[in-house]
Amino acid sequence: MPRKEDNPAVARQRFDIPRWIESNLAELNLKIAVSELIDNALDETLPSQKALITVTFDPRSSRVTFENRETPGMDIAKMKEFPLWGGLHKDPTKIKEHRLGGKLAILFLLSKDKGSLSVTSKLPNTRIIHKMEIPRWWENLSPEIAFPIQTLDAAEIDNLGTTRFELEGVRGELIPSNVVELADELGLIYGPLIQGQRLSIDLMRHLPRGGRLERKQVLPVTVPFDKKLSREKTQVPTGKSGKGPGIDIAWGLLDQEQKRREEQARRGIYETQRVTQIRGDSIYFYYHGRLLRVEPLSTLRIPGHTGKHILQSFAITVDVQKGWAPKTILKTSLSASATETQDILRKVVSLVSPDIALLVKDIGSEGVPERYVEKAKSASTALATVLNDIFDNNPRSIAETFGLPSQKGTVFPSSPSKERPKAPTKTTHHSLPGTKTTKTATGAGLKEAKQKTIWVNPIPEFRISPFPSNSPEAQISIDQETGKTIIELNYSNPAVSLAFQQTRGKVFIGEVLRIGAATLFHEKWSRLYPKDSTAYAKGVQDDVANLLSAATRLKVI
Repeated sequence: MPRKEDNPAVARQRFDIPRWIESNLAELNLKIAVSELIDNALDETLPSQKALITVTFDPRSSRVTFENRETPGMDIAKMKEFPLWGGLHKDPTKIKEHRLGGKLAILFLLSKDKGSLSVTSKLPNTRIIHKMEIPRWWENLSPEIAFPIQTLDAAEIDNLGTTRFELEGVRGELIPSNVVELADELGLIYGPLIQGQRLSIDLMRHLPRGGRLERKQVLPVTVPFDKKLSREKTQVPTGKSGKGPGIDIAWGLLDQEQKRREEQARRGIYETQRVTQIRGDSIYFYYHGRLLRVEPLSTLRIPGHTGKHILQSFAITVDVQKGWAPKTILKTSLSASATETQDILRKVVSLVSPDIALLVKDIGSEGVPERYVEKAKSASTALATVLNDIFDNNPRSIAETFGLPSQKGTVFPSSPSKERPKAPTKTTHHSLPGTKTTKTATGAGLKEAKQKTIWVNPIPEFRISPFPSNSPEAQISIDQETGKTIIELNYSNPAVSLAFQQTRGKVFIGEVLRIGAATLFHEKWSRLYPKDSTAYAKGVQDDVANLLSAATRLKVI
């Protein structure tokens, strides 16, 4: 209930830089507006606590509610600050800095004829509630307008503070028909913070019929680096004498298998095929774990960087974790001309340039180096050794497991859309890698010693060749002359290229076996679970781990 006060508090609206309001509204969209409110909530949450945010969209009443739990709340002093527009602060622990973004976001959401705002904040460990109402805010944007602040008594004491913004008269076109796309976009912006248990976001929407609520928890989207093919440095100083912002930086090749698993998981949970994808050849700029912008690598002008497809799986993440770096008003990037930004970029270029040079080394128009062709043969021998051990030298079992050609004229089914071509007749005679079998007569025939049954050896061979830049690490094909199953390694893929640049033989073979195993087990599990992405991903992951374990036991790697 309201308290009686002789001198009730008021919050007085002031415009330090009024032209910013109209000029920046044009740059807003729903994603930016919601993220501005999330940024404010994060800045008001103690570092030791987790911000618990719920955004509820109600198309029936044109209302949006933004609630932040686990917060110190807004006392009267903070309530008075809310209608102050403009200004600048350089607090390095805060994401916001212009005193504009949150208010711009609210005005963007509200209709100009009837949009109103109510701010309610309950302080922790007390019964005190402060409430301020701003009716028809678009009509009340004049300076010096005062908005009364009420002080109320809660029914009970709660140790959690809560701040709630209720927007009434929201523009209908800004209330999403479903919240999945917005959830995925916010997952990319706040991925590290969600993953690090600093933040939780729930999006809710009232369904038009039945009064039910659709709820989606925002899942983190982060850059999945391959741990063996990437580097990471923390608390890296920048600027002259290290007096610039301190950054955490990671760079290297993406873990394509992890990336695929995470995308499949989000597709299943969000029940959609369209999800945000992490891109290579990009640099991801963060500020205290909050994504500001994704830029192409070419903007850094790194020596040795070209448009070659070798960098399509290479990425950089930079996170300003110490000190202050200026951001644009809506936090869509670091301020490009600022000294702090230039210091950060110079440090990034100096750290990643040697690895960029290594990536593009040996990649030319002349094709695959001959020594790599020979190295692929050694990997073929290793694969044959491991598969023969796992399947007890049973070629038919190998063929059935992976859907590979085995008996003459017989192809074990892989999928209805894939028919493997029949091999033409051609006489050949040579030993098969890792086995005592020989290939004889026709391109589809194997003859075991003292046996007359004609077979195709199902154990694939590795070959390396350049593919288009958007192709995967490897793919399975059939040699038209011999009928042999081939795992074609994509020389244009950064992971494959770096594997072949390894000078230690067992390290090289381990990387190639991992790529080959993932390709083979994809064939197996995609047939078993064509619609269950979670079961498919787990099956591939477990089988690849088992194959590499066998390779280690056999001292192949």
